Amino acid sequence: TRLKALERTVRRLKDEYNSMMDKLIYAPKKIAVGMMEKMEQLDALSIQLGNQKTQIDEQQKALEDQQMQIEALVGMRTRIISSLSSALKEASISAQVDPTNGSIALESDVMFELGSYDLSERGERFIDRFLPVYLDVLFSDEYRSYVSEILIEGHTDSLGTYLDNLALSQQRALAVAAYVLDDDYRGISSAQK
Repeated sequence: TRLKALERTVRRLKDEYNSMMDKLIYAPKKIAVGMMEKMEQLDALSIQLGNQKTQIDEQQKALEDQQMQIEALVGMRTRIISSLSSALKEASISAQVDPTNGSIALESDVMFELGSYDLSERGERFIDRFLPVYLDVLFSDEYRSYVSEILIEGHTDSLGTYLDNLALSQQRALAVAAYVLDDDYRGISSAQK
């Protein structure tokens, strides 16, 4: 029985030895396979990171281009406003040009009698002098493509009710538009209308 116990111990030791040898032999292979899998994952992540960096670079370039366009447009508005102010001043036309948005304020007492929306003869003469100078600047080759519309607004004083003044200001704007867009008006060309 002692011999059998010794044989069992030897067999168990041989099995442990073989198991350890297998581990020593196959462990580097497992490690190598694991490392290869990790390298493949790392390569895939590297490619993904490169693609994302390319996308970020393209988006950054697009943002920089848009910023340059915005700056060019803002600069263009400033140049248009400056050109309008200079042209009106050179023509000795009294008008206030808002330096931030380019809106032009004309004296309402030049255009209309108090409480009236009928364009006065003095107002017609003023428009006849003002409009060609104004349109020459806006429709110049330099600025034409930047002008999408021209708005005409009417204003009143603070006398009267809100609704009365609202109606009067709208009627005044319509009177100016009707005057300059009339088929018989010769102050601007049909293309400018």
